[in-house]
Amino acid sequence: MKKFTSPTIFFGMLCLLLVYSCKKQIGDIFSDPSKPEGLQWAKEYYAQHLQQQNSFSVKLSGSKGTLTTTDLKNNKKTPVWTKASEGITFQYTFAEIPLRYAHKITPTLALSKNPDERPVANPEVIDASFDRLIIYKDKNGKIGQRIISYIPDEAYLKKHKGNISHNRINQMDKDFFGYVHYKDWEGKALFAIRVENGKAVKRYNLANNVKRGISNLAQSAKPSGSKVMVLPVDPPDCIYLVTWDWYQDCYYASEEATTPTYCDPVVIYNVESILISCNEPSGGGSGDGGSSDPGCPGLIMFETGECVVEEPEVTLDSLIKQFCDNLTADQKAIINTSVTALKTFNCATKYIYEKFKTENRSFKFCISAQDGNASYGFTKGFNFGSDLAAAQMNIVEHEFYHAFQQTVYPGGIEQYGRPENAPPNTLPNAGFVNTEFEQMVMNDMINGNYLAFTNGTPSQKDLYEDWVKAVTNNYSTYPKLKPEGTPTEVAEYNNFMTSYNSFLAAFNALPNNPYHSTALNMQPYAIVNLFNHINRTCP
Repeated sequence: MKKFTSPTIFFGMLCLLLVYSCKKQIGDIFSDPSKPEGLQWAKEYYAQHLQQQNSFSVKLSGSKGTLTTTDLKNNKKTPVWTKASEGITFQYTFAEIPLRYAHKITPTLALSKNPDERPVANPEVIDASFDRLIIYKDKNGKIGQRIISYIPDEAYLKKHKGNISHNRINQMDKDFFGYVHYKDWEGKALFAIRVENGKAVKRYNLANNVKRGISNLAQSAKPSGSKVMVLPVDPPDCIYLVTWDWYQDCYYASEEATTPTYCDPVVIYNVESILISCNEPSGGGSGDGGSSDPGCPGLIMFETGECVVEEPEVTLDSLIKQFCDNLTADQKAIINTSVTALKTFNCATKYIYEKFKTENRSFKFCISAQDGNASYGFTKGFNFGSDLAAAQMNIVEHEFYHAFQQTVYPGGIEQYGRPENAPPNTLPNAGFVNTEFEQMVMNDMINGNYLAFTNGTPSQKDLYEDWVKAVTNNYSTYPKLKPEGTPTEVAEYNNFMTSYNSFLAAFNALPNNPYHSTALNMQPYAIVNLFNHINRTCP
């Protein structure tokens, strides 16, 4: 690790279209309802450590436009969990949650020779700035938090028509110019990151900021001017980084809204500065550049703002043949960890992993936006729709079941997939529902679920659950199916198939089923092969 010079802020990648695509959001279908999933860990941390300290007080006078010590107002922070998102890096799993305040306070920053210079603001920039709560968990399970403020330069804001709310800390616009300001839950400023062309190019430590007297400023703090807190700075003069905190009362259309419908004019709440150096280059706020730093090839540390530039050393799993060219070192490490974890995830994934390894099979892996969390294609390999999807073992398990099906079905399963380059809403080929339903039955029997009929009627759910429990002896064994065995074994197989085909028909008829296709009368080759080779306890 080194001191921050310029950490990369991750951005989205181009979409790859794969032939055999799982169109349903399988992360929802194949999650274990008995375990916390998604944002639950972050919600629990918030409830235990932050919720009781979600208010702070501000002292100001709204009529004069300057801070006083006579008017105390309570300011409550409220996370909007319905608009939260998740992310993952090699160092962290994190949640990013929009924050609402009873009174909005926006920090803005600029380099200045005079820390008592009268602030000049652009109200559009202040209105467009917003806060998010980051709750992050490192590789050792340690959880922390930061509040981050996104503050755009005016040229970038104008280019995006006054709305930058689509940005995420790991998915910044490639043309983003501005600052990302970090503070703790209590509101103490920690550091600020200067972002240019979507990359963090400079870190400013704000921990030792010096408060400035409001009375030292010019009397009027009314927003005006065409620039946004930009003051010309030329070396070799000594300069300061100045932070102006602006106060607004804002009004929202609903409790779930994260963007206010109207805000009152801003007044100055707080001013702080820190001496940077006597040779600081110009730039940092004009929106038209100012830095030639190409950006750090690593990632930002939420605790300190420092940049990790060393790429993680990874010994690739033998099942990985290659990665798509645009994957970062972090993304490669995430995929490698997930593939290696197949060896211990459960007995089924262990068997599939060892079978592929023995047969010298290896695959290509990509991460790019797509319809659904992940997909598998015989020629194109695995694609995950996001870093987070690549790290979720239930999703990885799902796609490796499809890869296993490819090896045991005569002619493979792509003949039953979606037609390549077909128009939207084109039905998959006949047999598509067979392979998808088989994958779901395998998953339910292995993981003790009955989620194939999540969208079924209560009666269908009960009948399916009873059948799964019966053929697995309450999830203690797997059915051993012998379609060409002794007369007794053949009779048991036929009984199994009678129920299996009945549930397949019911599943295929579920309303709005994305897996619907013409069903074929064929053997579930993967179930027969897999369950005849594994038991509940692994050798």
